[in-house]
Amino acid sequence: MTVSAELLERLRELALVELDVLVGRLSDEDAFAVMGAHVGDLEDALAEARAALREAQRAMSAAADPLGLLDLGSERRTRAGDEAFDDAAARVEKRAAERRELARLEEAVKGVMGRLLDADRRWVAMGGR
Repeated sequence: MTVSAELLERLRELALVELDVLVGRLSDEDAFAVMGAHVGDLEDALAEARAALREAQRAMSAAADPLGLLDLGSERRTRAGDEAFDDAAARVEKRAAERRELARLEEAVKGVMGRLLDADRRWVAMGGR
């Protein structure tokens, strides 16, 4: 599972947008249009992140349990040998890396969520829906 670098960059950039700078010098009509487009962009980016997170979680849930060796009992684990344990350790390592990548995506999402609420409030106050 690899999180799109473009999505991460988009979320990080959206988290930096200051509404006052975005619409501060525009006419009311232009500010309304720009704010509506900005809200749409925030929603779209968060929806894309949501879909990526759901897909990644589904994929990780469907993968074989790397700690399934625990269910075998001591005798069977001994027969499974070092190769089985090395394989399990590699799968745990891979899963941990995937979760770190998802955490990076979730941190980027967190930065945009507050921006969406601020933009929503401002846009609704301007007459948006």
